[in-house]
Amino acid sequence: MTATPVQRFALAARTATFGRTFGDPVLLVAAARLRRTMRLEAGASPKIVDAMDAPLPDGPLVDARPDVDRLVADARRVADAEKQLIDDLIREIDSAWPKKPQPIASWSGTIAPGQAARFRIAAGGEIAIAGDGRAPVVLSAMIGGQMMRDERALRSCAYMIQDWGTDDAIVDIGNLGRSASAIVVAWHD
Repeated sequence: MTATPVQRFALAARTATFGRTFGDPVLLVAAARLRRTMRLEAGASPKIVDAMDAPLPDGPLVDARPDVDRLVADARRVADAEKQLIDDLIREIDSAWPKKPQPIASWSGTIAPGQAARFRIAAGGEIAIAGDGRAPVVLSAMIGGQMMRDERALRSCAYMIQDWGTDDAIVDIGNLGRSASAIVVAWHD
């Protein structure tokens, strides 16, 4: 089964998180390659609401936003001893640039401490977030009266697919930190 653009965005965010956490240039290049398979297009803006109290997911608090140019620059910076390997991988990424990256709806913005960006995602849709690492963010969804969370979420990124019956989901992306956090949200519904 081929991953959807939103799944690839979520995987790129997780890979960027681990690459930056462990200073692994190969993971950073892999995240850049994944991110180049999609094109973010402006989607609907969320409603800003008060964040609900929620337990924080495990994982590092680093910049998970999979910006291609920053990922490549980070890879080059941490790979001094492996410069030729990284340059070869970057050339491979450049040659593998898809002719038509798949579009996905997105929103970039800043969420203040104690606030959440609220989205409505149709049944069967999916959503992914990537934060800047300045504050922990959490993704939670209310579906048919039940609270759902991404069990594999990191403190800087999360992914959720909505496949619970025919109910739409109300998805909140809450900032549980003490400083504002810039995030990128990608979804399909």
